[in-house]
Amino acid sequence: MLFTSTSGNNNTGWKNPAYDRLIAAAARELDTARRFELLRQAEALVLAEAPVAPVFFGTRTYLIHPDVKGWVPALLGVHRYQTLKIEP
Repeated sequence: MLFTSTSGNNNTGWKNPAYDRLIAAAARELDTARRFELLRQAEALVLAEAPVAPVFFGTRTYLIHPDVKGWVPALLGVHRYQTLKIEP
């Protein structure tokens, strides 16, 4: 997981044993609500200690004609055009 002490993707050098424990506990947790709470706590630690600071937020703007049906915004920008239909 990103930002854990042993992660190969943690290029910040930031280490926090409490964060590591929360992430490990969340990875084992089967209850969705409890897992989200553990991840929320872990996220709060990252935000409080700020080992990274976002400097860019990407956006996309789409102009979709009302006759186009089946368009669903995609978080990562990968759209399934097979589901699109033109219905006047």
